[in-house]
Amino acid sequence: MLLGEFLARRPAEEDFEGFEDAVEAWEAWWEVVMFAPECSAGAVVICHLGCARREWLVISGRYRGTVWSDCRVDDVGLVPLLRR
Repeated sequence: MLLGEFLARRPAEEDFEGFEDAVEAWEAWWEVVMFAPECSAGAVVICHLGCARREWLVISGRYRGTVWSDCRVDDVGLVPLLRR
């Protein structure tokens, strides 16, 4: 699923009954999917930028040799910075 599609599923209206429960369930789902170990398997953190932002060097697999910016905490996701 694309990040935009994933974010579009977040409940948006505070005036429906059960909104708080719906948002809480979505945020739990977000944490499980976005921060799953599979998202960073084969990579090592090379820089911590503060506020849970990091940069990763991929050392194995298809993207070996690339550097990725990790701004998942800002609902941005993982974005390639440098390519081999």
